[in-house]
Amino acid sequence: MKVNIVNKINILIATLAMSIAIYFLCKYFGYRVLGDIARMTSIIIFIVLYCIKIKKSSRDFWLMSFLILYAIAYFFAVIEELIYFYNKANFKYYMNFMYLIINITYIFSYAFLSIGTFLIIDKKAIKAYRYTIIASVILIAIFTLYVSTIIDVKNRSYLFKTVIINTYNFMVLILFFISAFNYLVNESKKSFYLLLGSLFISVSVMLQIIYYYVNTKPLYSVFCLFTSLLILGFYFIWQQILENSKFTNQ
Repeated sequence: MKVNIVNKINILIATLAMSIAIYFLCKYFGYRVLGDIARMTSIIIFIVLYCIKIKKSSRDFWLMSFLILYAIAYFFAVIEELIYFYNKANFKYYMNFMYLIINITYIFSYAFLSIGTFLIIDKKAIKAYRYTIIASVILIAIFTLYVSTIIDVKNRSYLFKTVIINTYNFMVLILFFISAFNYLVNESKKSFYLLLGSLFISVSVMLQIIYYYVNTKPLYSVFCLFTSLLILGFYFIWQQILENSKFTNQ
């Protein structure tokens, strides 16, 4: 039993590394559908690893919800690419709906992780710094609106897209702020890993804005950079999962 679990984990880690490598290669050679399938596979493997490695009683509902919603967003991204690939002529009729559903799923995933992090912060600390928290949230909202002004007007032709982009960026920055506040209050290894994870994810999202909305000719080097940062973000989330968690018998 002990050996079987270790073997399963090793196989899953190797498969995860392979799916990430395939994702990079597919993006480089322009195989968009296969690339998105490889990306979706990687997050599913991450979830399976979490379920195998961590005891059921030790699994975090908010973190699990974050991972599942992320996987769902990747699934919808695959559906979007398949629609584009097989029905390019009518893709414009589906584009806005898919954009909406994918990004709302991402928003909820970050919201769940933010809530889960906020709930573990000492309530006395929240009360003591309530005005600082309110001021920080306002500043984040202002910064989010500022970032939206650098996005090309042609990408903001629909009001709902502007709202979605702003909400998406706002939630990512809120996650980083809550993680930073959590670390300042708790100063534990687990909270430090979560801070690093949210930091890398936040920077990755900012670079994605440049890649998809600002640059007229998206560069593969920028794609590699923000994807690598996202992977690093999930790596540190994995490290905080391992910290102080109860493992299955190995």
